[in-house]
Amino acid sequence: MASPWSTRHLIPFNVTRDDKPNNGLALCPNHHRAMDRFLIAPCPDPKHRAGIWRVGPALDPRIEGQKALVALDGQRVIGTDRGEILPRRRKPPLGARDT
Repeated sequence: MASPWSTRHLIPFNVTRDDKPNNGLALCPNHHRAMDRFLIAPCPDPKHRAGIWRVGPALDPRIEGQKALVALDGQRVIGTDRGEILPRRRKPPLGARDT
């Protein structure tokens, strides 16, 4: 039986090489596709450590299949127990120069 959830990196793995849980979200397939198409995105917010959802202008609340996505705008992201939206910075190897 297939899982009803899929996972998505917050910041692409090829950019950060961070595969830890705090750089990911568990999403339903519809929300995963919407993130991949840049229709929705989790964004930092000073009031909520895990951030809030922002919705792109291409979505229209009058269209039945898009109402639920539009309703996410400004809602709190349910993050990891650490509540971080950004992955941890990797420590440079010993002897590496900080540039």
